[in-house]
Amino acid sequence: MEGNTSKVAKLPTPSNSNPDPWEPRAASLKVRSYLEMFGPGFLVGKPPAVGQAQFRGVEPGPHTPNRRNYVFRHDLITDALLWLSGMLERNLWIAGPTRSGKSSFVQEIAAATGWEVFEFCGSKDKRDYDAVGGMELVQSGNAAVSEFMPGALLQAMLSPAGILLINEGDQLPEAFWTAMHDLLDNQKIYVPALKREVRASRHFRIAVTANSGGLGDVSKLYRGVQRVNIATLLRFSHMRIDYMREEDEIGWLLTEVPGLHETAARVIVRTAAEMRSAFVGSINVNAASTSQALPTSGDKLELVLGLQQCKNWAIRMLAYEQASWIKSANLDPMQEALMRTVLNICNDHSNLHQVEAVKQMLQSVRARTKVTTKAKQQASTQSGAQQAAPATP
Repeated sequence: MEGNTSKVAKLPTPSNSNPDPWEPRAASLKVRSYLEMFGPGFLVGKPPAVGQAQFRGVEPGPHTPNRRNYVFRHDLITDALLWLSGMLERNLWIAGPTRSGKSSFVQEIAAATGWEVFEFCGSKDKRDYDAVGGMELVQSGNAAVSEFMPGALLQAMLSPAGILLINEGDQLPEAFWTAMHDLLDNQKIYVPALKREVRASRHFRIAVTANSGGLGDVSKLYRGVQRVNIATLLRFSHMRIDYMREEDEIGWLLTEVPGLHETAARVIVRTAAEMRSAFVGSINVNAASTSQALPTSGDKLELVLGLQQCKNWAIRMLAYEQASWIKSANLDPMQEALMRTVLNICNDHSNLHQVEAVKQMLQSVRARTKVTTKAKQQASTQSGAQQAAPATP
């Protein structure tokens, strides 16, 4: 860059409504019904009056996520709304296995209620100032000036209603969390580059997603997980998100992938469920469904399918069913789609047993699903025949 470099922090331009650019903007409240926020599916098994219950949310901002086709889990909604309302701790720690939908849940609850979301991804090398922001060189005319650029944390604090979403929170070092204690307690932080304290909006919230609850990874599934100080963990409310229930996931998949047959969706979801169980070690990966594909009974599967991977698998399968190269090579569209969705991760000889284990899972699930479907069809046919038969005089 040409010209001289100035190291004077350049502040945002003040406005008439907010003369101090480092003071949070006021939020415009918006009352929403549960039916509006979570859709008619929320009322299944509930009295209709529940849909008219209201929550005081906020008007959406430029960083409010867009609404998507999302299945809200009833047992999680209450705690999430208590967190957003400020009736509990304003800091929420969400634990759960990989690809279970932890970050998606925060994004979708924000989309439903109007909160803005600002994301920060944790790692062992990150420090608090990485989230706060720092000085960056920008071009101003012919000169390069050093201007303070707020990071995800400050942007969320200054938003009328902002959520700082910290992903992989248990990967962050202890020094990061110790530096954050004042913010977790008092909703304020001192920013050396600005030589001042910045206070957050009263609607500011922190959500942390992690594979562990903060006390380390006893399963040894996730590299880089740190044990978090109990003094930090007690500053959070805690929630766990596991994988979706089978019927909910099948319904979601059928909605997301038009043209997908219910039987195929059921096979995909059930295979994903077996892979997840083998991944977290809750089933023996050498059980009957997988034969002896993995070398020892103590081995865990290192592959897992989340919702998006299941969707990708289904989309590929439908495309492969019409592909001439699949037909000419006499390939199985469902298995080939699974290979290209996730199994090709295992591209060396030492991991091929993982591929064989998943293939055997798939074949076992297909066989069991085919038998179940056939039995249901027979039962339905018999029931229809009995209803159509004339009464005996």
